[in-house]
Amino acid sequence: SAGAWQSIHACQTYIRDRELAAGRIQNALVREGMLLTSMAAWYAQSRRFHNQDCREYLEQLARGECRWIHFSRVAFTARLSFFLSRRIPPLYRLVHVLWLWLEKLSG
Repeated sequence: SAGAWQSIHACQTYIRDRELAAGRIQNALVREGMLLTSMAAWYAQSRRFHNQDCREYLEQLARGECRWIHFSRVAFTARLSFFLSRRIPPLYRLVHVLWLWLEKLSG
């Protein structure tokens, strides 16, 4: 639900901001990457279940994430997943499955 996602987002951004405030920029970037990846999955799930309210809420969150001062420094794969889930969903699904398959092979 949007409420659960809102709580998770608030916790993740709180941790990210604390890491940044403590001067641990790399940790903040990793945390942001995790958040973007989660948001991509949430968006894909809301599309799958035709939940327009959640998609609109996630779009609002996405605009805020894109304005984060260090957004361009977040891992490319996280930013790509974040973008594809919202703009090219079929390609997001394909890339997501490929990444999972590659992780399984390397693990």
